[in-house]
Amino acid sequence: MADGRGNRFASTTEAEQQEKRLGLNAQKTLKANRGAAKLFKEYLSEKGSDPDFENFAESVLDQKLSQFYMDLRKTDGEKYKVNSMESIRHGINRYLRSPPFNKTFDIIKDGSFGESNQNFKAVLAELKRVGKGSVTHHAAISEADLQKLYNSLHMSTDTPQGLYNKVQFDIRLYFCRRGNENMCTMSKDTFRVRTDENSGKKYVEKAVDELTKNHRFDKEASSGVMPAMEGSSQCPVASFELYLLKLHPYNDRLWQRPKDSYVADDTTWYANVPVGEKKLSAFMSDLSKAAGLSQKYTNHSIRATGATILSKGMFGPSQVMAVTGHKSVQSLSVYQRVSDGEKIQMGQVLSKTLVPSSSNALVPVVKSATCVRDPLSCIDNAPVKRNAIGPSSTISSVSSTDKEASQDMEIALHHEIADVNMDDLFCDFFKASDNTRPMECSVITNPKPHMPPIVFSNCTVNIANLNITKK
Repeated sequence: MADGRGNRFASTTEAEQQEKRLGLNAQKTLKANRGAAKLFKEYLSEKGSDPDFENFAESVLDQKLSQFYMDLRKTDGEKYKVNSMESIRHGINRYLRSPPFNKTFDIIKDGSFGESNQNFKAVLAELKRVGKGSVTHHAAISEADLQKLYNSLHMSTDTPQGLYNKVQFDIRLYFCRRGNENMCTMSKDTFRVRTDENSGKKYVEKAVDELTKNHRFDKEASSGVMPAMEGSSQCPVASFELYLLKLHPYNDRLWQRPKDSYVADDTTWYANVPVGEKKLSAFMSDLSKAAGLSQKYTNHSIRATGATILSKGMFGPSQVMAVTGHKSVQSLSVYQRVSDGEKIQMGQVLSKTLVPSSSNALVPVVKSATCVRDPLSCIDNAPVKRNAIGPSSTISSVSSTDKEASQDMEIALHHEIADVNMDDLFCDFFKASDNTRPMECSVITNPKPHMPPIVFSNCTVNIANLNITKK
């Protein structure tokens, strides 16, 4: 657009260019960069060196960093954790490569910093040996806490505070919001209600693209939607529409302060005051305390919950990434965690392999049974004789490698086969005299409930002299 002098193109100063380049980084990232640089300067000053490391030659900087990584400690003298060491190192690197210094070298990747990088790896290995290598991820909200939260008064849509809590939690969950990112700048137009042409169902979608934390220069092309739950009092679309209806008409911010006193029929439930960034930052921690949840969750816990639920569902990594905004499967993998219940199930599987199988030989006592003859065989000239196992059937000898059979186990087996119908068991062996028609077998109308099979281990059972009484 032309300026007041009629020129088409603007004249950007060097300072403006530097400022725009800094805008590629989030404010928290810039703060972390300054903090890492300040820490390095304090170290250099304490050691009697020049604190302005920005002017060091690469060889001098490599030497100073080598010693810095080895000597780095907290204010209380304790060593940093691995992730903190990595954050400090990356912070110094970004600080040097950003305006106004704009260094072209990289203290992490370039070979000219080989000595400092070797020392850094040695420090990390030592930290892991002393137990400083663990990373504490944001806990996903448990299913029990989710149910408790949604059924509490703190998520009731009948009150301004409850409606505010529910709508904000729904949006953070369904859209997998990253912590407090861009929450304070959301307006009434950030989201909109749409209707699906095929199903006719309502859903909420994001209408405004945002700058993301890790990819500031990318146009955000990923986002979830919040579908309606028809017939449910927990419907997120109905809650969102009611919330928009009750917002103060003269304030464009999406998150407005709930009124302390109200009437249900009031057209406005919220004051003409936006909720501050600090209040939004403490949203989930305050809600955890108010609802009496099992632990104190953070805003990022809501994102972890949504990503974990989707990862454990029938969705692939690319589908989940389309909702969460992750750029790689590796970054998404931190949400694919194993729950305590799943760990218990895996432990039970291992425990079952440690339980020895029964090696006792069991001697069954067979009850008498009869086999029902095929009625069609009656048309034959000669009567058909059927074999059956009757009272006179005997088991003359039973031998086993395990000579000490357990009487208790024997009684248990007798109980197991007490209701077995031998006709059903052996009828496949009995055919009509012309060997063309099978026998009909009786059916047990009240079968015994299925019981786990009894396993015979390391034994051999021989059954001989089985006498069959013929009718």
